[in-house]
Order: sequence, then structure tokens, then C-alpha cells
Amino acid sequence: MRLSAEGGAISVETNAFDVLETASKGEFKVQPGLAMAGEKLRRQPVLEFFDEFNNFVSTYQALVTVAIDISQMWDQTLNDGFGGWRDLAGAEAPVLSGKLESMAESGVVQFVDLAVDRPVERITLLFRACLIGPSGLPDNGKCIMKTSCLRRCAGCAVVKG
Repeated sequence: MRLSAEGGAISVETNAFDVLETASKGEFKVQPGLAMAGEKLRRQPVLEFFDEFNNFVSTYQALVTVAIDISQMWDQTLNDGFGGWRDLAGAEAPVLSGKLESMAESGVVQFVDLAVDRPVERITLLFRACLIGPSGLPDNGKCIMKTSCLRRCAGCAVVKG
């Protein structure tokens, strides 16, 4: 640091430092969807990461995982005359398969082989991107969440955001 005074004005010069871009949200470039039960989604998800001002963060690198949000699974199979919904759990719960984690590099992450084992009325996929900490493990305090709703469509699955 250097301090100087000239003409009654004082100025301070610091050492150089970097200002890093920080992603605060993920957005779908490609919404996941269009799959038959047990087959790979025909539209595999691609997420891009942006800062709080909607600028693409090309330096963002993080471990991104995807899972079914178990609090958001329903099936409309009650034959009660009202078309009621029931929660799916245990053996009735759908299973998401494929490579369920991938590294975001240069601000983008792409999944390539996700599939859901059976048709359901509605489930939500939960994407979680966490920065890698100094230990080489995900830093759970620095995570971004993004969800996508999966709905049934004549025996196929269609994801809507």
C-alpha cells in the first residue's frame, strides 16, 4: 500500500487484487424432458450459471447433482370419482437413473443419460450445484438449487420449468 499527498488531496494505492465473478443462479439452456418410462430423456438438461445481475459466469465450476425431490411426487390414480392425487413413496416412488452428477465447467453443465423408470403424473427434479471447497469436497454452504417439474403426457414424460 502506498500513501501520497498532493495539493491537499490524499490518495491511497493498494496492491492489485482480483474481483471474481460469483454465480448466484442456474437457468436451463435445455429443459429436460420427452422420455418414455425406462428410456433416456430425449432432451437431456443443460444448465448455465449467472450472477445476480443476469451476467453469464464463464468461470463458474461446481459439482452439480440431480435427484428426484421426494416432497414433490404425486400420482393421479385414485379412483375415487374426484380424480384425487396421492403421494408416492417407498416401492411406488419412481427412480431416476443415469449419471446423477456432473462438473459444471466454463459456466455450463450438461447431463447425458438421465432416465425415469416409470410414468408418473408429476415429479420434480432437483439440481444442486455446489462449489468445490479447499478439501476437494463440495462446500454445502455455497450451493445453487434449480428445479424442473416432470409431468405425464400420454405415457411419456415432459418436463416443464
